[in-house]
Amino acid sequence: MAPRHQDQPNFLDAIFGLLFEPGSTVRSLLSAEKPPYGNTILLCFVLSVFVPIAAQVYKYGNTIFNSDAILSLSMIMLFTLLIFVLVEGIFLQLLGIHVTVRQLWSMVAYCVTPFVLALWLIYLFNYLAMGRLTLVTLFMTGSSLDHDKFIRIVPFAVLVAQLNVLVVFFHSVRYLGEMEWLTSALVTFLSLVPFYVALFVALSIGEIARHGTIALFQKVLISPLALTYFGHG
Repeated sequence: MAPRHQDQPNFLDAIFGLLFEPGSTVRSLLSAEKPPYGNTILLCFVLSVFVPIAAQVYKYGNTIFNSDAILSLSMIMLFTLLIFVLVEGIFLQLLGIHVTVRQLWSMVAYCVTPFVLALWLIYLFNYLAMGRLTLVTLFMTGSSLDHDKFIRIVPFAVLVAQLNVLVVFFHSVRYLGEMEWLTSALVTFLSLVPFYVALFVALSIGEIARHGTIALFQKVLISPLALTYFGHG
């Protein structure tokens, strides 16, 4: 059998590779004894979420600042990641797919990459369309502008990002488990269960920090038509 190790791409090559050539990029990254860039990608994701929030708070001050919203969002991100890594690790072991903690952590980080790009694009077009980041205002205050039509496209942008995440996850599982594509596709589909379990638990924890968190996520990410209710929030 040919050796699994391949030359490692640099960070930018890895980012663009995960977005546009996920198959070969995942194989190259996961072939390393210690897969690189996992923590760096997760840091980019965290900064992509909180730097725009900090910028909007700096610009608009107490009119949008909400410490409970920031705490809730932080808890959701943290617990979704930790619970999913734990449950998914157990799930893969039960399926006979043996991965190290470092490999699993890095694989999850690589899957986050499409969300980073999606956030950047959402922020860009949100600002161009509305002159400010109304998505940040919505999450911080629970209400949006009466004329804000941009928010309605967010669920579709998130859906596209999720599909790209599944593609990266599919190639990661296929490489680590040395499986055929059909088996990998089935494992990828079944892995949605641990993810949504982790997300639900994290949202429930976030709800403790800020009442209404679950309803807000449902209306923004699941039901675009429900956004009409935010007009007078």
